[in-house]
Amino acid sequence: QAPPPSQNQPAQQPSGSLTRVLNESAHPLPSPTTPAAAPVTAQTSLATVALEGVSLSGSLSVDNGLAFIGNNGAITAGDRTARVSLTRGGNLNLCASTKIQLSTDNTMSGGGLMIAFDQGALEAHYLPGQYSDVILTPDLRILISAPGQADLSIGVSKQGDTCINNLDRKSVV
Repeated sequence: QAPPPSQNQPAQQPSGSLTRVLNESAHPLPSPTTPAAAPVTAQTSLATVALEGVSLSGSLSVDNGLAFIGNNGAITAGDRTARVSLTRGGNLNLCASTKIQLSTDNTMSGGGLMIAFDQGALEAHYLPGQYSDVILTPDLRILISAPGQADLSIGVSKQGDTCINNLDRKSVV
């Protein structure tokens, strides 16, 4: 008996979607049977997030109630804000139902971080690394470079309207 059609053909991504662009530009992950496929660990992860109230996909591992997100891992906040701790320091706060995909250029040590999302809102609080980081929305590519702290919020509506705010934490008491 033939498997259902969904198993015979790859899933189709909507034309022009950010997910399709990311999937086509990402380097394929090695298969689990090849020696190059190392598990995501605390040392190799890009970020960690508590398992409660989030959905996860892509490259990740789970240990002791935490998910360690690897290159091309995705996090979707549930019905409340999810706090994502970046391995290199700092954090992202994902507003309810916001989905982000994290990746980095792993061909060099300390490659820039890419945070991509279609809609929703997030806050970023971290110190950029040696190479520029990118926040990618359907319409904008936002570069975040050193020196200085990244303290900003970004919201993207279903229609693609984007709002970016600088959160000057120095003035917060």
